Amino acid sequence: MQIAAVSILLSIIASATPSTTPSAVPSAEYDFARRFDPEIVMRAYEGHHFAESLSGNGRVLVLNGVGLRKSAAKVYIAALYLEHRMRTSGDVLWRDETKKLVIRFVKPLSKEEIAGEIGAGLRRGVDLGSSSMTEKIDAFARSITSVEPEDEIVLLYAPGKGTTISIKGKEVGRIEGADFARALFSTWFGPSPVQDSLRDGLLGAR
Repeated sequence: MQIAAVSILLSIIASATPSTTPSAVPSAEYDFARRFDPEIVMRAYEGHHFAESLSGNGRVLVLNGVGLRKSAAKVYIAALYLEHRMRTSGDVLWRDETKKLVIRFVKPLSKEEIAGEIGAGLRRGVDLGSSSMTEKIDAFARSITSVEPEDEIVLLYAPGKGTTISIKGKEVGRIEGADFARALFSTWFGPSPVQDSLRDGLLGAR
C-alpha cells in the first residue's frame, strides 16, 4: 500500500512539473516577435512560416505581405518587411526607409536561373546607359550562388548604407545607392513586375 501511494504521489509531481524539453523552450525569434506583438507571432503561408516582425538596420520591421512566385512550378515564397506597412508599389520603391525582402526557395535553382529570375527584372528597372549602374548590376550578379529548397536570399536595404545581399545566412555582398535598391525592388514593384499576384501578396492583398 505504501509503495502504491508513493508511486501515485510521484506521478502527480511529474505531471505538475513544467517540461524542460527543447520543444517547450521558445526560440529567440519567438521571443523577439512576442515582444513586438504578443498576440501574433508567426504567419503561415503555403506550408511555410514567417515571423510577423524581424530586425533590420537596428529597427523593428513588420511583415507587410507574403507572396508566391510560380511559373510552371512553385519557385519561391517571398516575404516583405518594412518599417511601416505600405500598400502601393510606389511607396515601397520611393520611400527611403529600411526594407527587407526574404526569398525562400521551394525548388533548386542554379546561379544562372536566379540571375534570369531576378536579374532580368533588375535590368528592366534601370537605365543601362549608366556605367555606374551597370557595374552595380554586375556586382550583384557575381554575388549570387545556386540554391536548394529552403535556402533563403535576403535583400536588406538601409538608407545611407546600401543593399546587403545574404544567401543561406551569410552576407555575400553590399551595393551602395538608393538608385540600385529601387532598381532591384522594381523586379517585384516596378511597372512590369515579375508576377502581378506576387506583387499583390507582398503588398498585403488577401
